[in-house]
Amino acid sequence: MGIVIYALLLRVSLIGWDERDNIPDFISHNGIFHTLKSDIKDIVDFLKISYPDNESILVGCRAETSDSYDCCEYDIIVLQKERGNNSIKKTKNYNLHKLNGKTLEIVTLNKEELVPNANINFLDYIDLTSSTFKSNSESSFERIKAHNIKNFNAYTKRKSVKFALDCTSISKQITNGTFDQKLSSLHLKMMSFSVLELFIQLFHNDYLRPTHLKYQINNIKENNLKTKESIDIVLEYLQLERSNISTITRSEKSLFFLLSHKKHHNRHLYNHNVGEILGSKLNYFKDQSMYVDASLLIHSFVRRQSFDADYIKNYNRLLNQILDVQIKEKIILLKEIETLFNINKSFIKNIY
Repeated sequence: MGIVIYALLLRVSLIGWDERDNIPDFISHNGIFHTLKSDIKDIVDFLKISYPDNESILVGCRAETSDSYDCCEYDIIVLQKERGNNSIKKTKNYNLHKLNGKTLEIVTLNKEELVPNANINFLDYIDLTSSTFKSNSESSFERIKAHNIKNFNAYTKRKSVKFALDCTSISKQITNGTFDQKLSSLHLKMMSFSVLELFIQLFHNDYLRPTHLKYQINNIKENNLKTKESIDIVLEYLQLERSNISTITRSEKSLFFLLSHKKHHNRHLYNHNVGEILGSKLNYFKDQSMYVDASLLIHSFVRRQSFDADYIKNYNRLLNQILDVQIKEKIILLKEIETLFNINKSFIKNIY
């Protein structure tokens, strides 16, 4: 039986330009854009100067929800305008700008790069471009959005099936003694986080938002009581109750040591701008005593790196410190993996 997801997606409509302030006039949903309208005026002005004639959109939590924190960046995609048969030569694909206390994370893409992929998975956006400069890029952004919405369910199903196969494989290896016992507890942590991600896609109708994970989890528990017990089990396996200023500080230091150590060998893992944003958010969470939020952010960051087996083996001790991994006995590992497998199986069978 297939997994049914009732996707309740926020739709944003651009209805023209307000000539009084030269920023787009948006239909307000739940009060989100009443606040955004004043917030983005300086961003629109900045983009008009820095990226003249290029179309730009705002994505991420600043565009799709009203639950952003002060530490949240403004995620902006700039589509480079073509000249003749060639696109403008790019100097940088990824830029970070500070503007009136705001952090702008700007990714510049050409038409060839604006294709459906895992890194361009927005389900909605806000257009930041004057209609004067519009060409056919609006349809390009709409096409990507439509593709992401259409394939959201299928992507979630594939992830659920892959998780089931991974569970079976690792469980057999642990039972047969062919899986490195030192790595088992770390893998269990990552498997637990994968199930948490599936919960969010299934019951929050959204992709995982690293900075807002705790909010997404609480929202699911409040609005779908049938999931509460299973979510609590997964959170217990992640051992988030251990989160405090000491564990977060230790995890943060270990993570940035790893990033610094690998910056010359793996450009994908190390990006100074990404590290700056991550550090800023962790400091914000520590200042606000939001230690669980900080722990979830770190878990999410490590999960997104997709480390291969050799990397995990070589840096196992450091990764254990980053994720505050507690070593578990073989019998406990097998029991918890089986539980995660059964929770995931309930997704596939659409029990909820």
